Amino acid sequence: HIRTGEADRIPRRGPEAHQQLQERALSAAASAVDRHNLALAELRAEVMEDLNAPERKKLYRVCGTPMLAEVFEYLEEDAAGCYLNEMDLQKAASVIAALDTDTAAGVLHEIDKERRTLLIEMLPADIRREIRMIASFDEDEIGSKMTTNCIIIRENLSIKQAMNEL
Repeated sequence: HIRTGEADRIPRRGPEAHQQLQERALSAAASAVDRHNLALAELRAEVMEDLNAPERKKLYRVCGTPMLAEVFEYLEEDAAGCYLNEMDLQKAASVIAALDTDTAAGVLHEIDKERRTLLIEMLPADIRREIRMIASFDEDEIGSKMTTNCIIIRENLSIKQAMNEL
């Protein structure tokens, strides 16, 4: 769907017009998919909160790590910590490894020290290092709120190229 005024900027014919229309259609479709996926993850988090412990344990067994990690990103950290305690150690470690580092650190803070230590030791070294760095800050320090995620875009890219890189 082309908004009013955009049609003037698209050549009326030729391969360039076709390519621009294709790029806009793909971009619109990708945005719609992203919005749909976010809504699904939020819905799954709400559903998870409505399940009892035996039902959640069945869910942990049948759901893959990527889906569980996506749901955990939408849960309150205390609830996520509770759910993490319900999982076997291997599944819990794989979910923690798939979370954003700041989320993982926050969720780990919600579980008992002995289990937290076991889970951290099961993580890959790079993730373990990042979580320990974030966890080294007190809760009232800004470092405890940071993330280790970083986006690097070369300065010689056009805006369009940079957006495609993302």
